[in-house]
Amino acid sequence: YIATGKDLLFTDSTFENQAELLKLLALHSVNHALKTRKTVLKNNSKLSADPDGLVDDMKDQGFTRPKILLLFPFRNVAHKFVHQVLKIALTGSKKQVSNKKRFEDEYGPGEVEKPNLSKSLTYQKTFLGNNDDFFTLGVAFAKNSVKLYTDFYNSDLIVASPLGLRSVVGAPGDKERDYDFLSSIEVLSLFMSDVFLMQNWEHLIHCLEYLNLQPTSPQHTDFSRVKKWALEGHGRHYRQNLVFSSQVLHKYPPSSVKSVSVREAGKSVPPLQ
Repeated sequence: YIATGKDLLFTDSTFENQAELLKLLALHSVNHALKTRKTVLKNNSKLSADPDGLVDDMKDQGFTRPKILLLFPFRNVAHKFVHQVLKIALTGSKKQVSNKKRFEDEYGPGEVEKPNLSKSLTYQKTFLGNNDDFFTLGVAFAKNSVKLYTDFYNSDLIVASPLGLRSVVGAPGDKERDYDFLSSIEVLSLFMSDVFLMQNWEHLIHCLEYLNLQPTSPQHTDFSRVKKWALEGHGRHYRQNLVFSSQVLHKYPPSSVKSVSVREAGKSVPPLQ
């Protein structure tokens, strides 16, 4: 279903189907990123042969490179997702992963703690492994490799927690803040969004407000290649929004729903029977 580009609200996410959902999400993310990259490289070759041959079909870019934003509540879930991405992307001659050891050190399970048996089984499974909720990670695809910890402006995917992303986005008045890298997001995924509600929902909403805005600086943009709908400020309406949760979130404020999904093509999927 998500391959159609329509919005999705899936409210039957469980620990039992988590691996399958992460695999599906990774496949969709890699497919979107590689198709985008292939189109850009193809048009680069055409323009290299004929610098004056730019046509509307070659307007294939956004303001910045990152096209996919994936938000997770904990490093342990991000770790599982990135491993799925590597399994899918590392085919054929693509066998190099930069900074993999660093990634395993920072996102891997580390020392396994004994479960807190006084808590519910759901609680134990939720916080199993590396439950740090402060992180951001850039992922980029190259011809023969996958690069981790890339600068956001050189990344295809951005994997983050709401808290980690908010620390970068900042707030009005902050001396150091940056959000132009969010100006061209075409796929947004909120995984385990019910956990976001238990953390700090405001962090999530704050970050979403900075998606698909006109960039404050033109230094990362080739305006001759920017898609028309992006130039006209309609990026949010062309963004696919994927929301995964274990339940229907009745506590969503109305403004939150509007911030997450503004496309007419959206569709809510009820729990499986």
